[in-house]
Amino acid sequence: MSQANAPATGTKNGYRPLSHPERLDVLLHGIVNEMIALHAGKMQSDQGHPIEQFHGDNRVQTDCVRQFRTFEKRVFEFDHRLHEFEREVRRLGSSSGLIRAAYELRKHLLQIFEVFRSDSESIYLMFGEKTHCEIPDALRPHLSGHPGAMAKFKREIPELLKELSDDLDEVLDSLLEIPEFTDKRLPDSICAFQGWLEYRADGLEDFKGSCIRIRNLSFFS
Repeated sequence: MSQANAPATGTKNGYRPLSHPERLDVLLHGIVNEMIALHAGKMQSDQGHPIEQFHGDNRVQTDCVRQFRTFEKRVFEFDHRLHEFEREVRRLGSSSGLIRAAYELRKHLLQIFEVFRSDSESIYLMFGEKTHCEIPDALRPHLSGHPGAMAKFKREIPELLKELSDDLDEVLDSLLEIPEFTDKRLPDSICAFQGWLEYRADGLEDFKGSCIRIRNLSFFS
């Protein structure tokens, strides 16, 4: 981490009292709202269908792009909130652990996003009317990096989900060290989202090797 992330001199656990805690509180509520939106949105597409039922049907392509765009919007809204949160924590002066946790949360969220983008691209190509069809812009890679890295993330998505849950644990622990934050709704919302992440991670591990499902975005969208 950069020097900006290091614990402030003369502070305990890198913590300095916030000059305007209410501003950070608003951002935290915004993040929780995005968590709830991610959680609730998956209910719209939880019923999957085996790929074989749709073979040769290009309606799957349309559905795939539509679902991914919805997923993308939710993830980027969440990421934007986290970025604001991270920036505000640095500006106001707070726990270095909170800054680190927010950074790790954003990193793992974007890695998971790229996994789902890659899966959606594969589904789109699988159901194209032609042998070689053009990939729509919505499904093109959004993150730069070595191609091999994405394959690693794809193999370990249950682990990534659990790491996301661990990041939230660190966020929560750091928040509880700040006296200005007394809103009990935040810990409850974060814990509920953690439970959902762990449930989904366990579900993915249980279904390793089983058939791919078209509505793979049901885990997050």
